[in-house]
Amino acid sequence: MQFYTINLTPLTRRFAHRRIEYNEKRLKMFQDRDEELKRDKTYLEVAEAIRPSEAKVELHKQKTLRDDRLKFLVGAIAEEKMLLKGLKETVEQQRKRIFWETKGEEGGEKGGDEDWEQYYDEQYQAWAWYNKKTQEVQWS
Repeated sequence: MQFYTINLTPLTRRFAHRRIEYNEKRLKMFQDRDEELKRDKTYLEVAEAIRPSEAKVELHKQKTLRDDRLKFLVGAIAEEKMLLKGLKETVEQQRKRIFWETKGEEGGEKGGDEDWEQYYDEQYQAWAWYNKKTQEVQWS
């Protein structure tokens, strides 16, 4: 009987989950900054000490700077979403591969999804799957 999984160490699995957490926090940071910048209207004002002839140029500079920041944030948000999607898909594919099964030499099945239960291993600080039927452990 063959049973295929991605062979990752607990350290690699832990890294994948930490990377997802890191990217989620980064995405939130970019989204918060984007909302804050959109609410901020100070780019429409100039200091009173500026001559009226220079005010138009200063307003244009401030608007250009704000637009550049918003453009960066939109790109950063899109990139973080793409990275998160890829990371989560990889982790999910790995989890699904744990359940991938083929017929054994005796023609029996290794067990269906209902035979597996997930638990958290405190020693490795990682999630694992335990097959109640075969008593096999696979790391997620």
